[in-house]
Amino acid sequence: MLAERRHEMILRLLDDKQLVSSDELARIMHVSIATVRRDLTLLHNQGMLVRQHGGAIKKKDKGTTSKQSEVPTDKKWNIHKEEKRQIALVASELVSDGDCIFLDSGTTPAYIYDYIRHKNVTIVTNNFLLVNQVKEKDAPRIVFGSGVYDLHHHCVFSSNFLELIHQFNFDLAFIGCNGFSVEKKQCSCTSLDTSSTKNYALSRSRRNILVADGSKQQEQGILCFATFSNFEQILTTYFPHDELPDLIRFCDQE
Repeated sequence: MLAERRHEMILRLLDDKQLVSSDELARIMHVSIATVRRDLTLLHNQGMLVRQHGGAIKKKDKGTTSKQSEVPTDKKWNIHKEEKRQIALVASELVSDGDCIFLDSGTTPAYIYDYIRHKNVTIVTNNFLLVNQVKEKDAPRIVFGSGVYDLHHHCVFSSNFLELIHQFNFDLAFIGCNGFSVEKKQCSCTSLDTSSTKNYALSRSRRNILVADGSKQQEQGILCFATFSNFEQILTTYFPHDELPDLIRFCDQE
């Protein structure tokens, strides 16, 4: 099958299904997985779709995401699940016994906990999705922030929590985001509360790590809370650009 014909078929399938896997495309088009991956990479670079681990999703209309238009955090838990797990695994390798770390709100930071629950660390967080995973025999000491519960983000915010963060010296801060732009070298979120919390944590940490699956490269929140210069590493999955900056660590195992 000619490449142009394959590309047309891929885009038609995405119109119908919003999400297609590489295995499914290889089966339908009777080509190898390697051919499918090359096709998806080309279409991603042309802005026709968004390449993801194991397949592709339909490209969203461009726009800025606010808290009102953002998908609630608990609904995001199973979206890009394998990508988040891979990022969490790589992130956990940076954590050593005795560390004091900050784990941000959001699903990707919450995924990290499962990979460090056996480590003797102190974790400061306001992330209810993370706290909800804690078991009696887990090794970490959890310091959970107090404040007003934000049902949309499943975390708490308050000036008291910011003061609490300010008392700590973190070895590592794992920060999530709603979007990041390689061109602008900026990271964004959707509320002033989340922006303030992230910035306080960034200012109190020795090593700052951004954790964001590849889909975040097509998102943009209404607030810019940091630039790439604030981070030691960016852990992500799919990275469509020809050259990988030293800052970005590619976690995809495809």
